[in-house]
Amino acid sequence: MCALLAALFFWAAGARADALAAARALVARIVPAHAEQIVLEPLPHAPGAPDAFEVETRAGRLVLRGHNGVTIGAALNWYFRNVAHAQVSWCGDNLALPAQLPAVPAKVRVESPYAQRVYLNYCTFNYTGAWWDRARWEREIDWMALNGITTPLAITGQEAVWQATLRRFGLGDDEIRAFFVGPAFFAWQWMTNIEAWGGPLPQSWIDSHRELGQWIVRRERELGMTPILQGFTGCVPVALAKKFPEARIRQKKVWCEIPPGPAQLDPADPLFTRMGRVFLEEQQKLFGGDHLYAADPFHEGEPPQEGAEYLHAVGETIFKLTTEFDPQATIVMQGWSIREGIVRGIPEDRLLVLDLTGQKWRETQSFWGRAWVAGIIQNYGGRHSLGGNLPQLATTAPSLLGTPAGRRLVGIGLFPEAIEHNPLLFDLAADLGWQPAAPDLAAWTQRYVRARYGTDHAAAQRAWATLRTSVYAQKAPSRRWSRRCRRARRWS
Repeated sequence: MCALLAALFFWAAGARADALAAARALVARIVPAHAEQIVLEPLPHAPGAPDAFEVETRAGRLVLRGHNGVTIGAALNWYFRNVAHAQVSWCGDNLALPAQLPAVPAKVRVESPYAQRVYLNYCTFNYTGAWWDRARWEREIDWMALNGITTPLAITGQEAVWQATLRRFGLGDDEIRAFFVGPAFFAWQWMTNIEAWGGPLPQSWIDSHRELGQWIVRRERELGMTPILQGFTGCVPVALAKKFPEARIRQKKVWCEIPPGPAQLDPADPLFTRMGRVFLEEQQKLFGGDHLYAADPFHEGEPPQEGAEYLHAVGETIFKLTTEFDPQATIVMQGWSIREGIVRGIPEDRLLVLDLTGQKWRETQSFWGRAWVAGIIQNYGGRHSLGGNLPQLATTAPSLLGTPAGRRLVGIGLFPEAIEHNPLLFDLAADLGWQPAAPDLAAWTQRYVRARYGTDHAAAQRAWATLRTSVYAQKAPSRRWSRRCRRARRWS
């Protein structure tokens, strides 16, 4: 017993040391000239306890406490906003800090009411990030840590997983590369809507993005994040039907006028489980795993068979496949086109639903008792705009905490279809991850403006007060699909 306790002690100490090392590297990247004035200390964190951080000044040095890079990053960001009047942003940084870091008046401790703070939409990877290199991803992951993100979607490099999988099912490399879309369209391929558009994909892209994806998940894990990897839902190349003519593989109707349309392998077909197992094995080899698997069967399409019984079987099949591979697996499902039958086929404690808009819970009895995350999209189609509905954003998740409707609300999420614009809105959304109640928007905006400009400029404050009560108090735009796109959801 003593040996076991000693081993556990040294393992925990090693884990804390690794976490602090990653956090120190984060601080050095963000404020290299001031890193020597910042002391990082571990904050005890029991399993199941809320994430927390502490900030204080001691003997002229800034002390940041947390249990990983995410909580220490959030502590640094809190200090920027509330004491140093500084900011790291998609749209320009304000890091004109004085030589001596300003002192924190009194020790501050902040806890998050949410176990999950989720980030990224499939569309973000293409509307904004299609051509990102390692340096740009490093900056974005640092931004995630500063904003307390725990659970980012990670799909970079999926092409290599699919190539390895399809090779094992008899497809040649030319067929596989022809299945892939061009680099700017992967979001819609991995959301099971298209294939081949803009391809064939060069092998050089597959190889380089395998390496980039491996680096991304490694850095996210070092900082204490838990990436969401892909699950298997049966969207396969049309060419696979020729290799397996007896399998129930049906081609979908063209989606939004993007031919040729992908194929769907029926989850009830034995090939589904066989192929899904291979996919998960190949993904594990390349990217490891953290027990979270994104699975959105029939996204913006229709299942090959109607009826609650069939949909329940689909949910059971996906869950069984995934948990036989990874007994600790949790399925992560978007609320966009969620179906009750599929949800009820997955045990209550093994599904996490991402309510992308923060409003779908109203139509689904809070996702039929499953754990869920209240999110925000705001910018459908990647549209850039100055404005948004701050009052709704600020109140949606906090108003649900402690209520029957929010009984299984476990997180908050940012799901922009594009980024690098409108930072005030998304910075507020990230801040909500650390707020147990809706903030006073007037006071929050005043602090934000001072941090953005580095000074409490009266004219800037008046301008932003006007923006806050006009264009930032408008209803968010809805997503309207054309008749052609609605028809594209149907099966041929």
